[in-house]
Amino acid sequence: MKRLFDCSAVSLLILLVSCDVSDSNYNPNLGISASYQTADRWTHSSVPISIKNQIGINEIDLQKQRGNLYWYNTLINSADLEIGNQNFENEIEVLNLVYDPSVRGCYNNNDNYKKSDSSWGGITSSLMFNDKIKSEIENQFLSMWIHLEGDYSKINLNIDLGEISEDINSDGKLNSEDKNYNEIFNNGEDTGLDGLKNENENGFDASNQDPSNDNYSEAVNDRINFTEGNGKMDSEDVNSNYVLDRKNNYYTIKLDFGTNAFIEEKNENGWLKLSINLRYFQKIGSPELNIEKLDKIRFWFEGETKLEMQIAVIGIE
Repeated sequence: MKRLFDCSAVSLLILLVSCDVSDSNYNPNLGISASYQTADRWTHSSVPISIKNQIGINEIDLQKQRGNLYWYNTLINSADLEIGNQNFENEIEVLNLVYDPSVRGCYNNNDNYKKSDSSWGGITSSLMFNDKIKSEIENQFLSMWIHLEGDYSKINLNIDLGEISEDINSDGKLNSEDKNYNEIFNNGEDTGLDGLKNENENGFDASNQDPSNDNYSEAVNDRINFTEGNGKMDSEDVNSNYVLDRKNNYYTIKLDFGTNAFIEEKNENGWLKLSINLRYFQKIGSPELNIEKLDKIRFWFEGETKLEMQIAVIGIE
């Protein structure tokens, strides 16, 4: 199968269609009623069951293989993002993802961690649909616009849609910094999702002052999404239903950018449109193409290769 590009440096830019109903760029035909390029919508993900099944490592041990994944927002010129009938004005906010498996990830307490084929990192968000998609979900496509540069033959993006566990640190408990459940961020609650200050974390000593590896730092890029000391109230409750969802019944697909599978079109600026029928996704557990069951989305990477990706928007049409 012929490739559309032959480049040299590694970087990846993904554009997924924006559907914020308060945004002037909102297109009601694109199905998702939230702005997924906003960094605050995302949190660290639980262990993907598909990778556990694939390499035969249990969930606790896979936590010890979590590589670092951090994300943040920037603005880019939208002139090159015009594809088909989707036009953007001036600048557009994008979500930058950096997966660096050479660095130990959040809530990976493995002091001897080294990157390997088993390394992984992911983020999760809740998923909401508009009324049109609710009635036609079985015939919908996940639409993505991507721009690739470099040796993208080694780049894989895993996408999961459905019931996805919220148990980020695999302890079986709903972890929230709101210890008194008053929905107010009180003094002393900024402990990180494990509920423990550094000195109370298992393994704390002079040589290891952050055993849970969850301390936030604005000055260190790869710690900007860590939860202890970040000045925000954090919780594993992604969909805000006040319980820890641990079911794993979802659809998953691995996009191999070394092929042109699912590429529908290419614009003059080198942007590619991917269009993937939801029925092409593989099943993990017993998922349903039912709007109430498709309540979360997860992006995750695996392996030893450092990757950078920008997401502008996401759409199902």
